Amino acid sequence: MLKGFFDKVMKPQYAYLNTPKGVKGLLTNIESVEVFTTSTSPTWYLKLFCGNAVERVFMKGTLKQLGIKHRRWINCGGISNSTFDQRQKFLKQVETRI
Repeated sequence: MLKGFFDKVMKPQYAYLNTPKGVKGLLTNIESVEVFTTSTSPTWYLKLFCGNAVERVFMKGTLKQLGIKHRRWINCGGISNSTFDQRQKFLKQVETRI
């Protein structure tokens, strides 16, 4: 759903151009993007057994096509079974990155 949202919001002529060679991203002024997510599945499971969709489709697909060169995905996996300390550690990681 989120990728669909970005596909609708990132308009041609503003975020990208369609060229004969493919999409040319126009958001090169954005230096970096940090994506923070949580999931009930462990991160290793998402990466190894679920196709790593966030990294493959969103980070290397959508954001790269828009011209954003530096992209990073940080996930707090297993959130429903995590401890308070694990969630605090993740929040601290988010805080230091923003």
